[in-house]
Amino acid sequence: MGEVQTGLLRHSAPLSSREVYQLLDGIGPGATELAERPIAYARSSATLAGVDCAVEAGAGRRLRAVGTVEGRVSLIGNHVVQGVASTVLQRGQGSDRQPWPHYLSRPGVVELLGRFPSGDVVGDPLSVADSLALGAASNRLLGAAQSVSHLDRRPPLRTARGWLRWAHVEREGGTQVRFVLQADGIRTLEVRGAEAFDVRTFAADVALHDWLLTTLLDLVRRSPIGVLPPAEAVAQLQPAIEHLLHLWLPNARGGLAGREMWDGLDQLAGFGRQWSSLVQRVRDVLALAVVSATLPV
Repeated sequence: MGEVQTGLLRHSAPLSSREVYQLLDGIGPGATELAERPIAYARSSATLAGVDCAVEAGAGRRLRAVGTVEGRVSLIGNHVVQGVASTVLQRGQGSDRQPWPHYLSRPGVVELLGRFPSGDVVGDPLSVADSLALGAASNRLLGAAQSVSHLDRRPPLRTARGWLRWAHVEREGGTQVRFVLQADGIRTLEVRGAEAFDVRTFAADVALHDWLLTTLLDLVRRSPIGVLPPAEAVAQLQPAIEHLLHLWLPNARGGLAGREMWDGLDQLAGFGRQWSSLVQRVRDVLALAVVSATLPV
C-alpha cells in the first residue's frame, strides 16, 4: 500500500539532466534511476521512516503495526514531481515487538502484531494506509523536492497538488481495479490479484495521469473560450500546451501487466477519452486563433 502526491516543480522550465541528478541525490543517498525513453524519468534512491502505531483489523479489533515505510521522489519529463511512500504489510511472527534492527533489516515492510481476527487480516486496506500516515511521508518528500535551492520558484502555471492513496491485496484469479474520487479530493485505488511491484509502478502512473487530466480540465474551464477573442484564450492555455500535453503517455514503464491494469481502469474511468477530448478542444481554439489572425480586419 502507499500514497503518491503529484505536482509541478516550482521552476520555470524542465530541469537539465545535471539539475535532476542534483535534486534527487539530495533526497536519498546513493545512485538515482535515470531514463530518457520513452519519456524522461528519474527516481531517487529509497529513504526509510519508522512506523509504530495501531491499525483497525476488522471485527472491532486493533493490531499493532511496526516496521518501515519506503519513500522516493520521482521526476517525470524533468518538470513534474512525485512524492511516493509505500510499504508491504505482513503478519509478524508472534505478538511481541522486536528490536529496531529486526525491522531495519526488512526495509519497506510493516509487520502486524497481536491477535488476528478470522477471515481478512484487515477489514479495509485503504484505511490502514491512512492509519500508517503514508500521506505525511509522501508530503514530506514532495516538500523536500520543492525546497531545493536551485529552483527559481517561478512555475509556468499554478496547479493543485494531486493525492492518490492505493492498496494492493494479493489473491488468486484475475486482476480487479477500483478507482474512486473521494469527497475530500483524495483519489483511492484498490487493486486485487496483481504482482506488488507492478502495482507500485501502476499506482504512480495513475497518479500522474489523473493529475495531468485534472490540471488540464481546470485550465480549460477557467479559460475564456467563447467569451474573449481566441488569441486571449490561447494565451491562457499556452503554458499547458508547452509543459503538459507531451507528458501523457500511459504505462510508459509498466510492461504487459501494467497495460492490462491500465486498460481495465480506462474502460471504467474514461481517462483517455476525456484527455483526447480536452486536447482536441485546445487544438481547436489554437486553430481558430490562427485563422482569426489571418482574416482581414
